[in-house]
Amino acid sequence: MTNQSLSERHDLLFKSSVGIIQPFLPGANGGAPLAVVGRERELEGACEALREVFRINPKSYSAQWFLGQAHRLLDEQEEAYAGFKAAYSLGAANVDVCREFVIQCLWTGRGAEAVSVSAELLRRFTPDAGLIANHALAQLVAGDVAGAQSSGARALSMSPDDAVTNRLSTMIDDVAAGRRERPVRWPLR
Repeated sequence: MTNQSLSERHDLLFKSSVGIIQPFLPGANGGAPLAVVGRERELEGACEALREVFRINPKSYSAQWFLGQAHRLLDEQEEAYAGFKAAYSLGAANVDVCREFVIQCLWTGRGAEAVSVSAELLRRFTPDAGLIANHALAQLVAGDVAGAQSSGARALSMSPDDAVTNRLSTMIDDVAAGRRERPVRWPLR
């Protein structure tokens, strides 16, 4: 295959895969993503196409990021972790890549890794309430309840009206007070 035809194949596979995955993601379709049930084969096909994209271009963190998203949608959380970790190793300059890797670490119960990556995010990027709240959740999952309280309070001071940050802060306080068990992964399942 010529370089041009390989490049064209790469672009075609990437665009078609993204076109399949994006409607399932949160925020898609005006905030109402498509349901996965009954559409698994489409997502599995998109995964296969993205693996080929990555074989053509081993530096494509975007292909790995979308592969992680597709596996998450298919509830294949370890495969999603592998995709997001690969995306992170290639595209750590992109805050969204880093954020999704932290979330997947939490999803698979890798609290210490989530704390490490989220702390790095706070050093490298302008911290916003969302990044700080993610760090607080990582600290909680990793067992650093006092650190989670501190980070949660900081996030709440930056965004006091945010419902998600308020619920997180309440959950952390409930864990600290012994009213709730500390989660070892997030989301709870």
